[in-house]
Amino acid sequence: MVPMIIAACLFGALAVGLVANRWVRPFAKTESHGVKLEALVAPIMSLAVVIVAFVLVQTFTSYVKAGESAGDEAGQTDYLFDVARLAPDRDAIALQAATVCYARAIAFQEWPLLTKERTAHGVSTWTHEMDHVYLRLAREGGKGPFSTILATDKERGEARRRRLTGARPAIPTELTALMLAASGLGLLALATFTLPNVRRRVQVLSMTGLATMLVLVQVVIADIDRPYTGMIKIRPVDMVRTAGSLGSDFGETWPGAKLPCDAQGRQITQSVPQVPATRRS
Repeated sequence: MVPMIIAACLFGALAVGLVANRWVRPFAKTESHGVKLEALVAPIMSLAVVIVAFVLVQTFTSYVKAGESAGDEAGQTDYLFDVARLAPDRDAIALQAATVCYARAIAFQEWPLLTKERTAHGVSTWTHEMDHVYLRLAREGGKGPFSTILATDKERGEARRRRLTGARPAIPTELTALMLAASGLGLLALATFTLPNVRRRVQVLSMTGLATMLVLVQVVIADIDRPYTGMIKIRPVDMVRTAGSLGSDFGETWPGAKLPCDAQGRQITQSVPQVPATRRS
């Protein structure tokens, strides 16, 4: 829908300018109070280019940060699984199981919901399971390893918060409208007041090419302004890889233990895994 609006506005402004150029063309070289009409076009186009460049830089910066947040969350989730080994077996297996299910829920449940800026209930299920373990460790006077585990979980939570924040558009609607208006006005002025001595066919082709480039740039801006949807979206590659590796590590560390979730992170049992007779380090 947004690309259609952008194309309609800019090509509409171009069409109006080309039509008006038929009447303005004979007077394009004339002066009004010492200023040629075509000289007024340069400031308008310069303003449009500056606004488009500014918005493009800001949007791309936000897009890169969203990708970094997604990678940081996957990294912190992987590290949380590792430091959970420091806890007693009963708590370690519960925390590691919740971490595996959390990674799966992020990758396969929450990621598709980011297009609507929503979170998955399944993710909350596993963060609550983690909290139960932390509460039990705190009540038992956990020290040393407990503080390390808690600090790692804090980093994971902050990375998730940054990722969710990045799902929202970084550019205000008002600035997007200003960019579109400036571009449309620039095309209108350029098509109306310039190229008076150029053949009509050359004028139409050159102006259409310029309008197409402006449309493409603004469509890309609109696309990357929502980094988890559209054509140039950030995919859960890191979290999918993390979920797969953690699932394998869990099976190797706790032979015979079953995870309380399915492959998509959906809860399939209310009980935490039981500690097997043997634990592989």
